[in-house]
Amino acid sequence: DLAVAALHAGDRGLSRSVRVVLAPLHGAKREPEIDRLLHRTYGPVLWRALSAANPAVRLNAAPVLADTFPLRDPDGTEDELGRAVARTVDALLALLRDPHPAVRVAASGGTGRLLLSFWDALPANDIRRLLNEIVTRHSSDATSAAVRAEAVATVGFLLDAEHARAVLRPLLPSMGNLIHDKAERVRLAVVHMLLKIKKIRGLKYYHVVPVEHLLSRLQAEGEVLDHPSGPVASALTGLMLNSYFPQGEGVRGSDQIKRTLKFLSNNPEAAAVFY
Repeated sequence: DLAVAALHAGDRGLSRSVRVVLAPLHGAKREPEIDRLLHRTYGPVLWRALSAANPAVRLNAAPVLADTFPLRDPDGTEDELGRAVARTVDALLALLRDPHPAVRVAASGGTGRLLLSFWDALPANDIRRLLNEIVTRHSSDATSAAVRAEAVATVGFLLDAEHARAVLRPLLPSMGNLIHDKAERVRLAVVHMLLKIKKIRGLKYYHVVPVEHLLSRLQAEGEVLDHPSGPVASALTGLMLNSYFPQGEGVRGSDQIKRTLKFLSNNPEAAAVFY
């Protein structure tokens, strides 16, 4: 009954609450008895829910698919496991291409969680197919800012996995242009991704978004949008703080003044927003 409610509850909040109740079972999936239980419980209902005509049901099913991966009989053969993985990847791709934006958002988040946990268990080709859908199609989705923002957030989430960075590195610059997206939530997601990249050894945020674009965005937040203390401008200031106003032990005030004067001279509009 709880599994059915998680998939078919008409209220989104109720579906989330039921998933919270079921979370300990989902989290114990590595135990064979629990794995069998989940397979018996969800097997008859989850696949139908993923292709239901009602988008609310598909929306509920997307996170459950990630929670229960791989939904298979633990006593099955390797071939059966392979078929279960392939079926899940096909279902995720269908959700990522769903006509309803909210379903695409949920599918992107679910895909990110699944990739983070099972990167080594998935075929390389399937990883590329899923990432291509998010990085290429979702990040340029002209119909929904929520889909674009979630695509950026998912990639930022995957950067937590060291083994994923080599695959993501060449894909990151293609998302850099979203720093100028018309939707504030998308721009903010990009800056948050850059802040995460800044902390990762071997990755440079200015290779994803060139410095001139960061300064142009900073200027636009202040001049065009008249929002110099808004969340995007504030996050950009934090991103570039060490470059234009270094702080901490050993930093001299004279160095701060030199950098300030240079910034004000080279780009006064962006500097006004920054300071």
